[in-house]
Amino acid sequence: MKKSNSIISSIALLAGLSACSSNDMPVQHSDQYDNITFTVETQKVATRANEYETYDPDLHPQQMGVFGYQANSQTSDHTLLNDFNNQQVTYDKSQGTWGYGTPKKWEDYQEARFFDFLAYMPYRDNSANSEKQASITTQSDAAKQRETYTLSIPYTPTTYASTSTTTSASPFVFDSKSAPIICALPEHREVKDEKGNKKSFDHTIRFKFDQTLIGYKLLFKLDPQMGAIRQFNIKKVQITGEIPTSCTITRNFTYDKTKQEWTAGGIQWTGITLQTFTNDNPVIIPFKETVVTPTDYAQWGGTFYTIPYAAFEPTIQVTYDVEMKAQDGTTIVTRKDVTSSIVLNKSNFGSFNSSATATIYPIRILIQPRYLYVLTDQDAYTGHLLID
Repeated sequence: MKKSNSIISSIALLAGLSACSSNDMPVQHSDQYDNITFTVETQKVATRANEYETYDPDLHPQQMGVFGYQANSQTSDHTLLNDFNNQQVTYDKSQGTWGYGTPKKWEDYQEARFFDFLAYMPYRDNSANSEKQASITTQSDAAKQRETYTLSIPYTPTTYASTSTTTSASPFVFDSKSAPIICALPEHREVKDEKGNKKSFDHTIRFKFDQTLIGYKLLFKLDPQMGAIRQFNIKKVQITGEIPTSCTITRNFTYDKTKQEWTAGGIQWTGITLQTFTNDNPVIIPFKETVVTPTDYAQWGGTFYTIPYAAFEPTIQVTYDVEMKAQDGTTIVTRKDVTSSIVLNKSNFGSFNSSATATIYPIRILIQPRYLYVLTDQDAYTGHLLID
């Protein structure tokens, strides 16, 4: 009996401790809870769907610029926070977190009732070039109880130069980590009620980012009948035509104070600078020589990104050798250093839309002799390349 009573007492003690921990103990937060911290999700780049996924540092920039505003009342103007005036926030790959200098605490801003945060990637150092700064403007509409932010990001491919005969001087972006992205919506936080009492709110700013550029990838396949007797060796691919080289990416965001919700305007590309690339000064799509087979499409080079531009209709030029196998097994070169071309437009690629974002267009080119036409399948991204 003594042993039984001891067990019962132990159970009662555990029950008492359990009740105490669940009802009387204060909630324990992490050390970072009081800090203004950030997380990121990004719009998928390979689909047309407006969906977001976990941030991947191997696909996207690892630094963002953050703007923060505070307001002391529902009707007061929003004031830019000096601590978040294009604040550089960097991703720590080893920790899987975003950080910036000495973290700021929500309690550092005693007078604030509301906060708004906006962001873009990759971060631009505004002190480096005063004419090409990331900037933000605000506009209040007291009658409609609305606050509008306009976020502007100057964009020029970081590798762009006056000539494009080398990979370091292309108007295209070949590394998606250099492609700019912009927040889908700002993050609004209400930290006090109208009487100044503290409110419960999410202490983490959870940004979602939208893509701002369009991507292309070039894929080649040999016609099966041609492949039975010949081999097609691609040696060089280059692009000519009028290509955008810089612009300002702009987006408006409006907060309706009555409905307590955000709306985002469409991404705009203004002040687009164009350059005409000719045969003497083409854009090189870098890759190694490739033998194209009739079995499947082979990609030439990496995916490249550019400014969405409705009039974008460049010419794709392909330089190649055509080889035949003789009966004795020897290789005979029937065509050497021949260049054929196809225009990237809706006539040749039916579903082509050079104004889209968050899209990577697979430009499928089927190699056939002496004529040029377009298939209606393969998602209408397939053109046929004329060769002799």
